[in-house]
Amino acid sequence: MGCSDTLFGPDKRTFEKGNERFAVLKAELGFIFASFASKVPLLALFWYSTANTDLGAPEFDGGAGAIVGVGFGLSTIGVIYFTCLRGRNKPEGETISFRELRMYHLVAGIVQTLLAIAMFGYIGNPDNKVFDGERSYGNVINTFSVWTETAPDTFSITAGSEDLGGGDLASPGVALPALPPAFGMISGIQHLISSQILKSELLFTTFKGAWFPRIIDYALSTPLIFLTNMYFFDTDITLFSIVLVFAAFGLLMFCGYASEVAWYASLGDFPVYAPFVAGSIYFLLTWIPLGFQLEASVRVSTADTPWFVYAFTAWVFASFCFFPVITLKKVTARAPKPKQEEFELSLLSKYP
Repeated sequence: MGCSDTLFGPDKRTFEKGNERFAVLKAELGFIFASFASKVPLLALFWYSTANTDLGAPEFDGGAGAIVGVGFGLSTIGVIYFTCLRGRNKPEGETISFRELRMYHLVAGIVQTLLAIAMFGYIGNPDNKVFDGERSYGNVINTFSVWTETAPDTFSITAGSEDLGGGDLASPGVALPALPPAFGMISGIQHLISSQILKSELLFTTFKGAWFPRIIDYALSTPLIFLTNMYFFDTDITLFSIVLVFAAFGLLMFCGYASEVAWYASLGDFPVYAPFVAGSIYFLLTWIPLGFQLEASVRVSTADTPWFVYAFTAWVFASFCFFPVITLKKVTARAPKPKQEEFELSLLSKYP
């Protein structure tokens, strides 16, 4: 067995556009492309949270600049390759293989893991003084009601709050510079694992046509970026809101998974589109509060809002939209026919 077989498996089959499983592999390829594209706002967040962006400033740090520059370059190369170069020299039409997908997973995993390690190394170096800034930590608060007895059998209710973290070094709260590299590390590890375990049986039989490690990756990593967005506009966030963000994005990702599985199983339009529409609504709802916060910031601020605030917000929203768009393109393709053995098993399961 050669080195390539060890790394990418012995399955050398290629799937053409007319093949019933092509849409599944095409979508997985699209998700790898989106993984590269979504790292652009990730790097912008790291830049914002760690370094002065003024090249002429004496406190400008070349270390953070080098990490962001290399990351932007690699992400851009990945986006250009998947958008413009891949498959251009194939006159017979586009084909996809498991070996190719595993190779792309490996490249994405190496790039994202190394960038995450570089980010962690930078923020962990005390000489860089990353955690000395006022906005290095996000404050976590717990809000509650206080019942005060005012007379026998009567009471009043007042609002109360307590700091769970933030404001001092003893309870630093959420370390904002650590969120972007944590996001990159989770995604990188997923890609590295997928590069070794991705195979036909897992994708089509066990996971029913949708790569489940990808869903776990998104459910764990996406809330970290959204949480950073929240602290971009606010310094105090309730514990309830933080947990709700993780719950909402976890539910959103599993809505997408349910839609993909229902499509692969040919269950009909309603089981396919109901979870997809629900997930899309959940996704849009999460952005409404941020929109109000951005509008209030622009309206109240005496200085002009920096251009990069608009650009960053728009790009984060656009990069989040890559994933539902790829899912929608997948589930609107021709659904694969159930395999004969799957059909026979479904019939047998109806009888004791």
